[in-house]
Amino acid sequence: MILSVSIGNTNIRCAVGTKENNRRVDLPTNIICRAEEFIGALEEHFNADVWQVVQGSIVASVVTDKTPIISEAIRQKTNKLPQRIDISKLNIDVSGYKSNLGEDRAVCCAAALSEYAPPIIVVDLGTATTVNFIDAMGVFIGGAIFIGVQTGLSALCEHTSLLPQVSDCTNVTTIGNDTQGGLISGAVIGTANMIEGYINRIGMDLGGTPTVIVTGGNAPAILPHCRFDFVHKPTLLIDELFLQYKPQ
Repeated sequence: MILSVSIGNTNIRCAVGTKENNRRVDLPTNIICRAEEFIGALEEHFNADVWQVVQGSIVASVVTDKTPIISEAIRQKTNKLPQRIDISKLNIDVSGYKSNLGEDRAVCCAAALSEYAPPIIVVDLGTATTVNFIDAMGVFIGGAIFIGVQTGLSALCEHTSLLPQVSDCTNVTTIGNDTQGGLISGAVIGTANMIEGYINRIGMDLGGTPTVIVTGGNAPAILPHCRFDFVHKPTLLIDELFLQYKPQ
């Protein structure tokens, strides 16, 4: 069995098994500060024998200070450091991108390209909302980064004196009849409209009708309010990590 770990800004997503058959758990990123904490959390959510069945591991990360903690925890329990994602070896050309591309964006785009014909738009609704475009030649050419749903709500609460903190975005109406309803509408309907507008703009600027793949933890709250065709792939990133693992 393989341990696949995606270290994100909000959650550390862990899966043990194979792509087709695995058990998963999400650990809040901010609670893991030492290797022992990651080890204990995994044993609590799976069982104390989980390390005995782990034959290998792979990690993708966008949180640089957490990466060595998770890697050391895995080394302690398996006597081997985890494999890391090498973006240059993914099945996608990112050479035209002029910045360092986050491993999460790269892996999700590679996963989408393995399953769908380009052009493709990959929307990841996480701590940030990213919209990533793969052209008809299978080349990653860039995209947009928006503020994430919960990130935006938390920022509004932090930087205003009267707006409340909102964490439940399930009761959504287009027109909020109170402050909380207005915040939820702005976050959820606003995000859905923002993505739709950006997708339409890409279509006008570049031509063609891309396949839209949507993933990320905030997707279930947003997708019911989206008025465009999409494919929901909630396990896109972690599934690709299983495929990227190379037995040693």
